[in-house]
Amino acid sequence: MRTLINGIRNRPVLSFFVLTYVYSWLLWIPTLMIPMEVGPDGSDTLIWIGVGFMYLGGFGPLVAGAIVVKFGGGDLRTWAGQIVTWRVDVRWWLVALGVPMVAVIAVSGLYIAFDGPYDFGALTAPILLYIPLLLFAVVFSGGLNEEPGWRGLAQPLLQERYSALTASLVVGVVFAVWHLPLFFAPVAPHSDFPLLNSILYFPTVVIWSVLLGWLYNNSAGVLLAMFFHASLNSTGGLIPIDPEGVIIEGAIQEGYLGLISGLNLGVYSLIALVVVAVFGRTRLTRGDMPTGEVAGFERQ
Repeated sequence: MRTLINGIRNRPVLSFFVLTYVYSWLLWIPTLMIPMEVGPDGSDTLIWIGVGFMYLGGFGPLVAGAIVVKFGGGDLRTWAGQIVTWRVDVRWWLVALGVPMVAVIAVSGLYIAFDGPYDFGALTAPILLYIPLLLFAVVFSGGLNEEPGWRGLAQPLLQERYSALTASLVVGVVFAVWHLPLFFAPVAPHSDFPLLNSILYFPTVVIWSVLLGWLYNNSAGVLLAMFFHASLNSTGGLIPIDPEGVIIEGAIQEGYLGLISGLNLGVYSLIALVVVAVFGRTRLTRGDMPTGEVAGFERQ
């Protein structure tokens, strides 16, 4: 036990990454074997168990972060306090909630310009459900379950040695690959992605990490990152795709979905380039860059 604690103290970021993968993948890997077909008796209990494991596994960054802070020499109260840091300049709230909206409008416009089948009438339900989905995601799908670890711990600790951009990219790669089992788990929506969408998902997540790092550094708390991450996951349903044009005779026209993924990557890449150009890759902020002290780690 002492050896394990010393390992966490000496390499908190690596320990956090390893513990996150161990916790999440141990819960996710069994879901790879759960079929989506309902049994002869109409029971879908096994499917719901798989969905439960999927969401529980998503709390890996939060659980691993708490373990590393507790045994790595940090302060749990200081680290957790980042979750309720809401008193920041209102413009950063506008960024957290507005940038994904601007991006989805740009992607939608380009999708239509490239002759993608569209139907604005199909947006009624997604618009009505957007706020509930956003609030759900703030807790269970990218917000509370992930951001206190990715941004609230790994990002500031890495920024003690590397530039903000490098730290964001490192977290982004680990963050993206962490999702890998979900692409093979029938109960996860990722398993329905066409091949091109699956491939483009990973660089898109890395780019998102740069923007999340930028928002974190300028708010010095994870609450806005939680809302930004949740918004990234919720706005995808607001693209006016015409289901009848994308699914023809039961076959998905993968080219259109690949087009959306490509446009999504392109738009967010452009936003990230502008952010880096304006704020600088070293800090991604015009103020002080958060370091391990925001997670309760005092460096001598």
